[in-house]
Amino acid sequence: LLANVSDETTRGRASGLGIGLGYGGAILSLYSVAPIAERYGKAAAFPATAVIFLLFALPCLLVVRDRGSGPLWRRGVAREAFGRVRGTLERLPHHPGLGRFLCAHFLYTDAVNTVIVFMAVYVTAVGGFSSREVTRLLALSTLFAIAGAFAQGPLIDLAGAKRALYAALGLWVLGLLLALAASGKAMLWLVGPITGAALGALWAADRVLMYRLSPPEALGEFYGLYGMVGRFSAITGPLVWGGVVYALEGTGALAYRVAIGSLLAMLLAGAGVLRRVHEPLPRGG
Repeated sequence: LLANVSDETTRGRASGLGIGLGYGGAILSLYSVAPIAERYGKAAAFPATAVIFLLFALPCLLVVRDRGSGPLWRRGVAREAFGRVRGTLERLPHHPGLGRFLCAHFLYTDAVNTVIVFMAVYVTAVGGFSSREVTRLLALSTLFAIAGAFAQGPLIDLAGAKRALYAALGLWVLGLLLALAASGKAMLWLVGPITGAALGALWAADRVLMYRLSPPEALGEFYGLYGMVGRFSAITGPLVWGGVVYALEGTGALAYRVAIGSLLAMLLAGAGVLRRVHEPLPRGG
């Protein structure tokens, strides 16, 4: 929908606004559903979440105009869609910049998704955070993710998506280096906001660059491939983290520091692959 709600003069701001409001929604939904789960049990959170999801989706469904011309459903459409996946993969070599970007995307999202999953574990093992302090740190990080996404939008429109993405990756490198060097709580309280801002900024720039690299007639197909790569990285990153921690079992906090170091290496590898990606000139629409 990014193409439907923005043009090339506002693409970055639209992406940043969407990412930032998404994190705002995460905070809002947490505080909306938590009282229901506490009163009626955790199972009650699922229908409550479904209702909230529907309510917040309605403005988009009713107001945003879709440029697609085909019907939502017709006979054989599911079989046709799955059949086109093979065609999408076959077309990928004809877009080398896009293939390189997806490799870079896999590497740095591998690191980013793993940090998101294991941040609470890391600050508890290395910094001795209590469960209440972990919650506060995550909330603070989310607030900075909103700010990072909002700030990234204008930067994308001014400097380009690739440069803005490098700025976000630079923040990630800084955050992970501080996490590696942290010897107590004070520095980890700084890591949370830095990586939070980097997270919002990363997703805002990443999606715009994907849009500019994708053939305009097949945006949906290639964004589907982009999503699949992201989901796959969400599996492999935790496997790497778990393997490192398991291999160094008994070394205490050192195991977690080495695990963070492995994520930093993946992040830098992704940034290296990204250097070979040429960002096309913005196209109209």
